[in-house]
Amino acid sequence: MLSGVTSAVLEVHVGTGSVFSVEGQRAVLPAWYTSRSQKKPYVTWLLDKDDADPFQVLTYLDGTVKVEETELKPRVGFLHPVLSHNISLVINVTREGDSGQYMCTVNVVDEATSTGKNVAVINLTVLVPPAVPTCHLHGSPAVGANVTLSCSSEKGKPSPGYQWQRTAPIPQVFFPPAQDRAKGTLKLTNLSLEMSGLYVCVAENQAGSAECSIALEVHTTSAKAVIAGAVLGSLGALATVIFFARRVVGYRRKKRDGQEDVANEIK
Repeated sequence: MLSGVTSAVLEVHVGTGSVFSVEGQRAVLPAWYTSRSQKKPYVTWLLDKDDADPFQVLTYLDGTVKVEETELKPRVGFLHPVLSHNISLVINVTREGDSGQYMCTVNVVDEATSTGKNVAVINLTVLVPPAVPTCHLHGSPAVGANVTLSCSSEKGKPSPGYQWQRTAPIPQVFFPPAQDRAKGTLKLTNLSLEMSGLYVCVAENQAGSAECSIALEVHTTSAKAVIAGAVLGSLGALATVIFFARRVVGYRRKKRDGQEDVANEIK
């Protein structure tokens, strides 16, 4: 054993290997180290993301804390004074992009360690609540017809599931195969007037939920026919008025021409 080097007791520990946080909240990555040395440690936190090489986010050297120039800079730091041996990392107002594998390394000048014992890893996953979804009606809601209600959210981690329900006038929940929770669709077949009401879609994941709604009003085909008949009747009446108006104008014009001819003959 080298002179001045204590037994190899330097070791980094973590409270958990995985941390989950909701976007906008604070995340704490719990870590501490054990050491017999009284010397100040050299502590490094790195972030390894799938789309980039590992990079430093925070260091402690010679009694000085340094926050590296990253997107985390205004939001990251040590949770406690490093000399307390608690080297937990805290991230405020987490973002989805903060997700990744965080690696903590501790070295002490006069203390040896077994390979890998001075390194610890914590995986951070930042969950994102679903954005307010949009609801759409596909098809014409006539009695006896089929329609599809759709619901989708542009944001959410993990991908949200969707649940349709009718809240008024009578509460009703739906199940497969009519409802597809992954796609957010609800198929309503053979519509009846009783199926009218307020249909609500809830997009939900582990981080939260959001909803949208559709007021479905089922109409009868006879009502459409009445409307169509009224339109056609109005058009027919208008055509009749125009026809007789033209006849009257023509008659008056013919009568006037005849009177002019008689006057010419008298002259």
